[in-house]
Amino acid sequence: MPESAVTIIGLPGSGKTTYLAALWAILNERPRDAALRFRELGAGDRSYLTEIARRWRSAHEQERTLPGIRVVTLHMSGPADEPVSVTFPDLAGETFVRMWVDRTCSKDVYGHLASSGLLLFVNADKIAQVAYIRDAANLARLVGETLTAGEPVAWDAETAPTQVQLVGLLDALRSQPFEEKHRRVAIVVSAWDRAEEEGTSPEEFLAGRMPLLAQYMRQNLAGWDWRVYGVSAQGGEFDPADDRKPRAPNVDRLRELSTLAERIKVVGSDGQSNDLTEPLAWVLG
Repeated sequence: MPESAVTIIGLPGSGKTTYLAALWAILNERPRDAALRFRELGAGDRSYLTEIARRWRSAHEQERTLPGIRVVTLHMSGPADEPVSVTFPDLAGETFVRMWVDRTCSKDVYGHLASSGLLLFVNADKIAQVAYIRDAANLARLVGETLTAGEPVAWDAETAPTQVQLVGLLDALRSQPFEEKHRRVAIVVSAWDRAEEEGTSPEEFLAGRMPLLAQYMRQNLAGWDWRVYGVSAQGGEFDPADDRKPRAPNVDRLRELSTLAERIKVVGSDGQSNDLTEPLAWVLG
């Protein structure tokens, strides 16, 4: 059975585990119109997949992904009913923060990042933007205050804007010891239900909110193929993982939908669907 490796990457809270949970839940319903159809689980912790899918079905946020690597292999069928085996690791977002900050990773992580297929997740609702002094000065002027000089703030790589960290991460994948090779990269803008009210396409959203990342990808330095997808894998706000916190408004609406697929929205260059395998199928080529 042909096997392809796809690595899901992204900073903490970018939606990687939510996507995997929704994918596992939906695939087990055996949708006939999906680009990829599930056959069986080849490798991976079924209890872990079952638990994250259970939380997704009940509309609860996922627990924080623990450090380490959980490797999942899914045996599926492609559009022509050809067998495809896809292996991808579920890596904690902190893994990629450390790659950006320390410029290093373990041998195990290196092995997974050598794959030619990448799903890069960006949470539309959690993009840390560049802070400009002129913007702070304009705001102070509007409220009748004056900015005063303060103590210099030391550079902290962990607080760098989201797009800066992601460009640094992608650039590391073009550098030694990684091979500079052709890759297919799907940039997945998660929580798309929070972004679509801006009335832009996923490509326009990326260019407007993360211009550095968009420009970096357009340079196509290593011949990478790339696309941008807007993905809502929840359909709305979930109840928090901590039951002591207030419940999300309108969450019962999600639980009352007649099918799980109604929560899903995938927007790409080919239009809109509720097929979570669409970005994955494109990455596989």
